[in-house]
Amino acid sequence: MSRAPRTDRHLLLLGWTALLCGDLASAEAQQAALRGDLSPRDDLFRHALRLGLARRAGTPDTVARHWRAAYEALMRQPLDLFSLLPLGELLVAAARVGEGFRVAAHRDRAAALLERHGNPPLWTVWLTWSGFHGAITAGNHDTAREALREFPVAGRFAGVLAAAGEQWLVVLDHQVNVGVVLAAAERLHRAGLRWDAGRLAGQAAIRVTDRTEMLTLLRAARRFASTSGAAGAEPSSAEPPTLTPRERDIGRLVVDGHTYREIGVLLHISGKTVEHHMVRIRTKLGVSNRRSIEPLLAGILNTPN
Repeated sequence: MSRAPRTDRHLLLLGWTALLCGDLASAEAQQAALRGDLSPRDDLFRHALRLGLARRAGTPDTVARHWRAAYEALMRQPLDLFSLLPLGELLVAAARVGEGFRVAAHRDRAAALLERHGNPPLWTVWLTWSGFHGAITAGNHDTAREALREFPVAGRFAGVLAAAGEQWLVVLDHQVNVGVVLAAAERLHRAGLRWDAGRLAGQAAIRVTDRTEMLTLLRAARRFASTSGAAGAEPSSAEPPTLTPRERDIGRLVVDGHTYREIGVLLHISGKTVEHHMVRIRTKLGVSNRRSIEPLLAGILNTPN
């Protein structure tokens, strides 16, 4: 007997909730439990969920593969309010794979749809946040600033995201005020956006030159991104782990966006050996996936052994 459609939809919504909160393991478990054929809308949610997991935890090759499948699902589903959440994920991923032009018309139609409904905050805020991240991923800071101006005026959650976005742009301009960054990231964390909070702190850690500030931001990034750490918990005072010379070489190439196969070719080792080194690096840093490790790794590589 096939699974009831509403059960699959519940699994999808649980998976999306976990994804947005940064609990990638739970999101992966929910999407893995899906069975059978789905409606076009639910199929879009499933492919966009897989894309979101790949963007946060996968390699560039994995993101590109899931992007193609999600885009095809998007083309099969007429745009409606319920499609805005997966569309937001596609906006960011499209920028990452350099194909933002493919979703530009979808973004414009979504904006027009929201305007016809009076731009309801609960529907508008996620698409605006996704547009912001798509812009900074593409390196277009002017477009990112325009996105911030589109946030709904009312609502505490919209205010948290708008303030975090403003601080994100300041960080990308290499103007890091540690206290302000941590406050913005803490508000994201308390709003349930652990992954975003960790990413903001990690981006700041990459750009500071003071070792004490860098360590403070790295510890915060690790705490924010943790699925077990409670908001407001005290960060560990431990020093970051020491990487071997080979691990540092691999780490630099990972931060630069190379795949394991490309790293193997560059360092004259097998892709499997690169993977084994990455397992050890993850163990040392206490993180479980590639996308979470990048800001921590980048900060450590800015310091001497």
